[in-house]
Amino acid sequence: MTRAWNALAGTLFVVFVGATPPAAAQPMPTEGPAINPSIYKVPAGARTVTVDCDDVKQTLAAALADKTAVDLNIVFSGTCKEYLTIERDRVAIRGKDATATLVGGIEITSARRVLLEGFLCRDNTQTDYCFGILENSSVTLHNIKVLNAGIRGVLFYNSVGLIDGLTIDKTGSTSMLIRGSDVRMEGELSFSNSLEGCLVIDTGTGVFSKIGRFTARDCAIGILVQQNASLNAPFANFNVHHNTFAGLVIATQSNMAYGGAIVAKNNAKSGIWVDDGSSISPLSNIVSGSSVVLENNGDAGISVTQGSLAELANVTTNTGSKYGLLIDDARLRIGTSKFSGNQKADVRLQFGAKATFLNNVDIAVVSCDATALIRGSKATCTRDEPTPSKTTAERATGDRK
Repeated sequence: MTRAWNALAGTLFVVFVGATPPAAAQPMPTEGPAINPSIYKVPAGARTVTVDCDDVKQTLAAALADKTAVDLNIVFSGTCKEYLTIERDRVAIRGKDATATLVGGIEITSARRVLLEGFLCRDNTQTDYCFGILENSSVTLHNIKVLNAGIRGVLFYNSVGLIDGLTIDKTGSTSMLIRGSDVRMEGELSFSNSLEGCLVIDTGTGVFSKIGRFTARDCAIGILVQQNASLNAPFANFNVHHNTFAGLVIATQSNMAYGGAIVAKNNAKSGIWVDDGSSISPLSNIVSGSSVVLENNGDAGISVTQGSLAELANVTTNTGSKYGLLIDDARLRIGTSKFSGNQKADVRLQFGAKATFLNNVDIAVVSCDATALIRGSKATCTRDEPTPSKTTAERATGDRK
């Protein structure tokens, strides 16, 4: 997946919310794989090497030492306790069955057409990651699991990747960090129990997901998109729960475009936070298939701050937070949504916030300070009462006390 395709995908779909969807609006896909399974087939003419790490005490390192010029297809069984480096092109390492396990890690540097498929990597202690994809590599991960990585499960750095099924649980820092890369993510994608971010998309990275199913929970931040990164997700679904700061954060001039469902519940600070010149928008040609559900998310269901923009549609539930939607020094466009049952206000506008309410917006309580600008179908709000200024006599009396 190239950066050019990521940019094109975003360009094809993003239109202002509230606009009428095109007559030939694309329906939500319900079946069929996002990735053609034929790409996992063993290439014709490949050399297949079997490795038995338990009974025969063979090693993956010995199999990788093969200098054959054709594609190298390694199929292993048992538990291999190794730290491996791949620097050659056209290599596949596949688990023979569900018990295939690597205790250690794999670093891939400047290698193309590498496939890792169908095994567990666990208990990594000697390197920063179970899988490190570095320096212009191109790698596919298919049905991979990571458990108990010392720092992080997977790192993509200045590389290209395809991920089709990935589970990462219990890491010391981040479940997965993608930096300066272009990655497509599909299938079941589960990240949990990391001290920092579950999934971090960072520094100019472009991630595209057609119909991926993301779960990110029990981390500081569920999914973090930052430093001029982008996440384009035409039909993908996101579940971000029980994170100690926020479920989904779009920050530092980054953007997210979504077309499926986002569910954010029980995050300590915010369900979704858009900060520092960033944006989140639905893909309006499939607006009928998108939805946002926010429940019990600390200070706000959605926070939009520091010059950011939130375009929202089909927020079906936003309840149980201090504020349902908090806009501070930022902009909002919202249509076809319902907020209610939040503690102080369902929408709070402050410090120069600008809000446009489109059709079919049902919001129980809107509050704002004197600097907020609003328009549209919900163009009234409860204004903050100004604090009366003290007279000279009152100030003097206060000073004597």
